[in-house]
Amino acid sequence: MRSVLARSAGLQTVVFLPVKSGVVELGSIKSIPEEHNLVDRAKTIFGVSNFMQAKARPKIFGRELCLGCSKSQSTRINFSPKVEDDLIFTSESCAEAIGPNPVYGNERKPRKRGRKPANGREEPLNHVEAERQRREKLNQRFYALRAVVPNISKMDKASLLGDAIAYITDLQMKIRVLETEKEITSNRLKQPEIDFQARQEDAVVRVSCSLDAHPVSSILETFREHQVTVQECNVSTTENDKIIHTFSIQTQSGAAEQLKEKLKAALSK
Repeated sequence: MRSVLARSAGLQTVVFLPVKSGVVELGSIKSIPEEHNLVDRAKTIFGVSNFMQAKARPKIFGRELCLGCSKSQSTRINFSPKVEDDLIFTSESCAEAIGPNPVYGNERKPRKRGRKPANGREEPLNHVEAERQRREKLNQRFYALRAVVPNISKMDKASLLGDAIAYITDLQMKIRVLETEKEITSNRLKQPEIDFQARQEDAVVRVSCSLDAHPVSSILETFREHQVTVQECNVSTTENDKIIHTFSIQTQSGAAEQLKEKLKAALSK
């Protein structure tokens, strides 16, 4: 199996050397002829004992090296520069020799089963990536919420949600108050009723409206609170375009000064 993988990787010669801790694999992109002395030299370099050499001989592509050689043959040879150059392996030379692996180079990434991604967006590869994208989107929503909430007590998410709920509740109360004021204002702005009665030499004009819509409504409300009876009321104008309301009232003794202060307070509102 290892020899098949070596061939698929572009290696022409493979040597397996048994050592104490395992097996040393040597490979070359060039075809090197069988040389038992070369194998012995490699064993000496890697520190393989004579016992291990006698017990198991290295093989190339499933065949023993130098099958016809005697065990007593121990002639040592010197490596030629060419052989030594062939035995030098670097990551760059192996990468250039192997090239793109047709078996493992075109592995396709696993894709999740389900509907196709919309708008050209890449589909998450796994649940971890999907969870990361969900948390990122959630954090962006919290940043947007933090930007619109004016008063933030703390910077954690739970406090931010509580502040947002309180802010929305306050806005709802203000809306209800504004709607009530709008309704009251609309009632005040209703057109007054005008009654016109013609007589022989003059005419009587009577204007009636609701008490809330009248300019002197606060004064009349103060009269009611103190149980003051208005006996007569006149309206006149002056030369400098002022309107004068004159009220003739009946009050109890000693209450006139207190009523005066109440009227000032009512007009100052």
